[in-house]
Amino acid sequence: MNASDPATVSRPVGWTADHDARWAQLFTRLIRIEGGYVNDKFDRGGATKYGISLRFMAIEGLLDLDKDSYADFDLNRDGRLDALDVALLTPSHAQALYLRIFFIDTGFWSLPRPFDAALFDFGVNAGSGAAVKILQRALNQFGPPLLKTDGQLGRETRRMLDLRQKEGAVLAQVRAAAADHYRAIIARDPTQKRFEKGWLKRAEELGRVA
Repeated sequence: MNASDPATVSRPVGWTADHDARWAQLFTRLIRIEGGYVNDKFDRGGATKYGISLRFMAIEGLLDLDKDSYADFDLNRDGRLDALDVALLTPSHAQALYLRIFFIDTGFWSLPRPFDAALFDFGVNAGSGAAVKILQRALNQFGPPLLKTDGQLGRETRRMLDLRQKEGAVLAQVRAAAADHYRAIIARDPTQKRFEKGWLKRAEELGRVA
């Protein structure tokens, strides 16, 4: 087994061929949005490729599932995870990380459409906890019972989404909450304003797959 191989990622109980097809859609769109290698000094994540940042990979890439004495994402086998390893990432590497960490482990795979896509996309960019929080804030716009905005995709959050999902306004509220999240980042750190246009565009397109 190797953490950098999407074929080895364990699928959960309830996963079907439809989920495979859905995942292919979501990953294809994501990789198109994220693009290739970038090392922007203002990006707090460090060097990034396909949306996988050095900061993220330095934590999640330390697994050695194939037991070869190297971290699975130490791609140049020099004993450390750095920007060179980010540059060597392939789409397959990125897919393995995204599938396991942001789609399966988060439980987003089991959400109804288009919320599976919306939370996955936002989670990749802002963190899975932040993605659940924007969903909780969106659902709270429809009145009691109010959810605790704790970033946990628990039973009550799922129940309220099941109750409200047919209301088209829910997705609009998710997008608005995502935009507010980005604006708050910029308010705290004005150096991030250079990313505002792209972030707000991403918020507006949450839940779209085609």
